[in-house]
Amino acid sequence: MEELKNAIQRQREICSGTSAVIVKNLTTGERIAFREREVFPAASLIKLPILFTLYKRKKEGFFLGERVRMEERHKVSGFGILKDLEPGLALTWKDLAVLMITVSDNTAANWLIDFLGMDAVNREIRALGLSETELNRKMMDAAAKERGLENKTSAADMERMYEAIRNDADSEEMTDILRRQQCNNKLPVFFGEHSGFAHKTGDLPGTEHDAGILYVKGQACFIAVLTKDLEDNMHGIRLNQEAGRLVYEYAGQERKV
Repeated sequence: MEELKNAIQRQREICSGTSAVIVKNLTTGERIAFREREVFPAASLIKLPILFTLYKRKKEGFFLGERVRMEERHKVSGFGILKDLEPGLALTWKDLAVLMITVSDNTAANWLIDFLGMDAVNREIRALGLSETELNRKMMDAAAKERGLENKTSAADMERMYEAIRNDADSEEMTDILRRQQCNNKLPVFFGEHSGFAHKTGDLPGTEHDAGILYVKGQACFIAVLTKDLEDNMHGIRLNQEAGRLVYEYAGQERKV
């Protein structure tokens, strides 16, 4: 894994801004990490603990198939499709979770924050031991952002977040949602057709993230690439792409041993 570590470091040196990377072979336990506790703007990675908190409510007896109707007040701008649909649309809570993850729908995310409560999500974050992660504002809340409120996370917290998902009773259902991710321009660009990648992306001006678990022929590998202070967002996208390529090649070599 030392060769992989050196190759990723070379890509980090090319990239502007600050980057954090973790790669862990979940089969062998081998792990490499760069700036794993560095705090980054979470962008849409914050939607992972929202998903996890919703599934905790499911365990407490809440029915995710309950239908609710979208109103105009629910809509916010940015990523997603709900903002472009007509009010009155009936959706289940699971539909909102799927949209929040697979197309990073901000309307769905804010709706779920309102339903679950920001404090409840942060309690779950603390219970999971995510020491650098905080949900401090809803998506597209410019007024909160101007007051200095930002959602935060770290690569190490993303590793712990995915560990919690893997060990959860609803792991299969949450992982299925993450596998259906449609924002695939970063880590998985060079993955083969027969690979599976359960992941979530995030981006803001100067920030490009991707984190998830790559499944290839019986092996599983956690990958997280977080960036901030980029001179150009394409730098962060390219770092993600190259890191993904390197990890995929490493996983292929491991299969041949």
